[in-house]
Amino acid sequence: MKTVLISGGAGFIGSHLCDRLLLRTDVQKLVVVDNLWTGLFENIEHIKDPRFHFVKSDVETLQTSEKFDEIYHLASPASPPWYMKEPKRTISANLLGAMRLLDLLKKGGRFGFTSSSEVYGDPLVSPQPESYKGQVDCTGPRSSYDESKRCTESL
Repeated sequence: MKTVLISGGAGFIGSHLCDRLLLRTDVQKLVVVDNLWTGLFENIEHIKDPRFHFVKSDVETLQTSEKFDEIYHLASPASPPWYMKEPKRTISANLLGAMRLLDLLKKGGRFGFTSSSEVYGDPLVSPQPESYKGQVDCTGPRSSYDESKRCTESL
């Protein structure tokens, strides 16, 4: 039986991932961590499964010593007005959040991270292959989002 954690689980994608994971019979416990900055509790309030546990917290300061078999890191504002308004908070959720979550992963566990095509900047090629180096402006208005996603990919 597996213990699973989703950061950003009250967001659009995270809430649907919750529903999907709870269909699995090998999930013993599903912990959702969300500070509800951009996510909505309404997206998960329908979940009545006893395996489901909600923790209202920033992912980077999550207080737990529990280890998880699977972790899905979705915590990050994905809307330009949000991440341009709060660049430090965006970088913290992506990078420091991932570092915190990696500490909670059991040896041999699975870690999923939702990155973005924004890591390629303003591409000259579309769609971008994984080998594409990109054309990034590290001082641009979206830089807190795309640079923190790119940095987190390197972990």
